[in-house]
Amino acid sequence: DAEVAVVAYGITVRPALQAIAEARREGIRAGLLKIITAWPFPEKAVRALAARVPLFVVPEINYGQMALEVERCAAGAGAKTVLIPYAGGKIHTPEMILKVVREELAAAVSAARFLREAGAGALDLLAGPWDVRFPLGAACCIDGRRALAGKLTAAEVERGRTGLEALEA
Repeated sequence: DAEVAVVAYGITVRPALQAIAEARREGIRAGLLKIITAWPFPEKAVRALAARVPLFVVPEINYGQMALEVERCAAGAGAKTVLIPYAGGKIHTPEMILKVVREELAAAVSAARFLREAGAGALDLLAGPWDVRFPLGAACCIDGRRALAGKLTAAEVERGRTGLEALEA
C-alpha cells in the first residue's frame, strides 16, 4: 500500500526503518526495499515496485551510486527517485530521511492539486511546443511540464509558493 519506498542497504537500513515507522504513525504510507546485495543489482524487484509506487527515496552514505541504479530501473514506470547523500563518516538519522519523505510527498500533492484545479485546459496547453508556466506564488510560476512529470522538488515548490524566485526548467 506504499506511496513512497525508501531503498536502503547496509547500516542505513536501521534509520530508514525508524523513519518509516514514524511516517506510518503520521499516516504516510511508506515502505522499505532493503537491498541485500549491490551486485547483481535487483532490477526486477525495483521495476516491479516502481509499477506500484511513484516515489523512491534513497539514503546513501556516498553520492548516489545506488540511487542511479534505482532511478535507471524505476524511470520506465514513471517513478521519481530522490537521493539523500551523506558522507563524512556519519550515518543518516531517521529525521533526515523522514524530512525528505514529507517534503517530496508535499511537493507531489501540491503539483497534483494545482493541476486538478487548473482543469483540462492545462493539459491542452502542455501538449503544445511552447513554454508553459503556471502561477504558484505572488511573483512566481512553475514549469508545467516538470510539474506533470513530478520533477519539481519540494524546495522548488516552496520557493515558488513564497514567491522567492521564479522556477526555471
